[in-house]
Amino acid sequence: MNTCVDVAGSLPAGLVDMYRLVEASATDLDIPFLVVGAMARDLVLHHGFGANIERGTRDVDFAIQVDSWASFTLLREALIKSGMKEDERLIYRLGFEASDGLPWELDILPFGAITDDAKDLSWPPEGDIKMSMLGFPEALASAWLVNIHSEEECVISVANPVAMVILKMVAWTERGPQLRRKDAGDVAYIIKSYEKIPEVFERLYDEEQGLAAACDYDLEEASAMLIGTQISEMAAEQTKNYLCSELLDVEKHRLAFIHDMDDDRAETWVDRLSVALQR
Repeated sequence: MNTCVDVAGSLPAGLVDMYRLVEASATDLDIPFLVVGAMARDLVLHHGFGANIERGTRDVDFAIQVDSWASFTLLREALIKSGMKEDERLIYRLGFEASDGLPWELDILPFGAITDDAKDLSWPPEGDIKMSMLGFPEALASAWLVNIHSEEECVISVANPVAMVILKMVAWTERGPQLRRKDAGDVAYIIKSYEKIPEVFERLYDEEQGLAAACDYDLEEASAMLIGTQISEMAAEQTKNYLCSELLDVEKHRLAFIHDMDDDRAETWVDRLSVALQR
């Protein structure tokens, strides 16, 4: 059963309007979707469980599972007809000005049958821009359900924290230095905040699993170990192999990722996560 989180009443009204618009359009077209990226981090850990917010965002990433580019186009056109604005440069980006006057930026990221065997997405028209969609099917399958509206129930699927770590690590392998630092920083934030989720806290202290005891009751180390274990349980073999071959097992990349996490404890966290993932 997917975990349910209630954040009704805690979000800006304009953001709720945008979520409801996307949810309605995707449902009408029978397109499965979930929130990913920094907004997924904030919905679950900050709004859901009270973790301090370290870096706010006005960008919202929606991943959609489609079997053709035609489905992507149908959803994009439906959102534009509903009042969203086209971006002049990027086909997957739309603008939304909320009723409260605040602007939001929406990225629609398709995955599914339109990716190749390596789970790479080639953007039209030329297909020369590629993006890895590894981890997205697992994120959808394990998504948490988040209720965002108190009066008219609106439940959206959101990538859970473990799926967020997978997606951020994959993204780190593909992006430039500035965005890499954000990706690695988000992984550090998730590790530091993970214990705030009650079911996670209970699992860390479960005597049979012995996670907290194995880490001398350092809950951040124990959280990194648990996340590694859960990645191993959740991720497809192709995804796990990619994380190891492109990041964790490549010394240069691993050290750069630790540096980008920007925390004195990062090396220990990555060690704990890596060992648990590869058991």
